[in-house]
Amino acid sequence: MRLSSFSPELLPSALVDALRALGIVSDADLFLSATPLEIWRKLPPDLMPFSEFERCVKAVMLRCALPGVVAAQVDERRPASDQFKPETGVGNLDGLLGTTLRDSVVEISGRQGSAATTLALQITCNQLSLHPRATVLWVDTTGDFSPAKANTVLRSTVPHEGTPTALQRLQVALAFDIDSLFEILNSTTYDDVGCLVIDNIAPILGPNLSAVTAEGHAVMTTLVRTLRTISRNHHLTSIITNTSTLMPGGGRNPTSAFSGTTAKPSLGPTFSYLVDATLWLAKASQVLDTDREDLYIAEILKSRKTATGWCFLELIGGAFKNARLELD
Repeated sequence: MRLSSFSPELLPSALVDALRALGIVSDADLFLSATPLEIWRKLPPDLMPFSEFERCVKAVMLRCALPGVVAAQVDERRPASDQFKPETGVGNLDGLLGTTLRDSVVEISGRQGSAATTLALQITCNQLSLHPRATVLWVDTTGDFSPAKANTVLRSTVPHEGTPTALQRLQVALAFDIDSLFEILNSTTYDDVGCLVIDNIAPILGPNLSAVTAEGHAVMTTLVRTLRTISRNHHLTSIITNTSTLMPGGGRNPTSAFSGTTAKPSLGPTFSYLVDATLWLAKASQVLDTDREDLYIAEILKSRKTATGWCFLELIGGAFKNARLELD
């Protein structure tokens, strides 16, 4: 998190400016670049005494730290992972995913129109409907979240009694920059959160990635590691939707089983390496010789827990279903 986000509540603006001049712009820089005494000696001599600087560092550290948990109380505070078993509600896709969604950070990506957000909503609605105590934290980075679409997906996914109350446990937060996103992640209590969704990650990380500086990649690494820690410690699923980019020269994506796949997830190979799994969605008409616009392909491009593979899906009534026929 950028130190400017702690000013002026915890850090005087003059101190933030002085640290920036030393190349210390984030909490990670402040904690890991050198000891507090070594940093203080490089600050302007009349800025503040060391005791005051040390107090500021401790205040930032306390704000960033996750609350401690006694191991003996973990089972009392948080239901077991199986109790919040994440599923899409689509038999073929759940069979393909296996344990991929459990305690993991999963990227859902695809070209424009691939319905990645729809699938993330479907996982969300399925969990809210099947687990009455579960909540979902949905972080919207574009301002495009639609309650009407969520309701459509909900009713199409789990059309049984009690579903109207499910969306009351869907918490939506807005984050238009990386600092806001970290603030949400660090301030959330995850006791009953079964799923965390960030839709879409590209507007948050993309502008900071550059070939001439490593700062953007460091922020990306810190973010995914934070999500992995949250997912494992609290037994929840973190879902990140992502955009795509074309392969150089319009060539084939070698990680896909289909020769017609000429795009890949955006943000570069580092991001795909950091997440636990990458699920690629595509309209079948984009990669196969078919004119069916309701037929989609879900493909696991990479997973730390299961084998790669793919299956056909149909988009019916605003939600995915098992494909009745693979191809015309």
